[in-house]
Amino acid sequence: MLKKHNKFDIYSLCGEIHPEDGINPLFTKHKHHKNINHKIKRYCRQIHHTLDLTLMSCGDERLSGIYIKEVEENPFNSTLVVLFCVPQNTSEDEIEDKYAVLNQLKGMFRKEIAKTINRKRTPELKIQITKDARYK
Repeated sequence: MLKKHNKFDIYSLCGEIHPEDGINPLFTKHKHHKNINHKIKRYCRQIHHTLDLTLMSCGDERLSGIYIKEVEENPFNSTLVVLFCVPQNTSEDEIEDKYAVLNQLKGMFRKEIAKTINRKRTPELKIQITKDARYK
């Protein structure tokens, strides 16, 4: 028969008293264990790789010096946020030009994603451009 511990026994064994003392660790929610959806992360990595290859193969000189920093899925709808980086010394006019070219290539990007990734629907792409201080 299992002996039920009272709070006095538990507190006498502790050096410091914490709110979770005496609770089975299987039933506690740890803050450092985040719910990571590995399938979404793998999906974003695959799309990142596909977009990298497509960006290299397009051959547009206006997109020289640009690279994809990250691809994130918007959890509320089926859009992907693609974050492109340009060198720190890029002017605002050049950034606007690159943004316009990337918006024109959005259809080609989605077409390549549809070829590579097997999904029922190809996600919409939202393009963002930022300057990277480490990249000059």
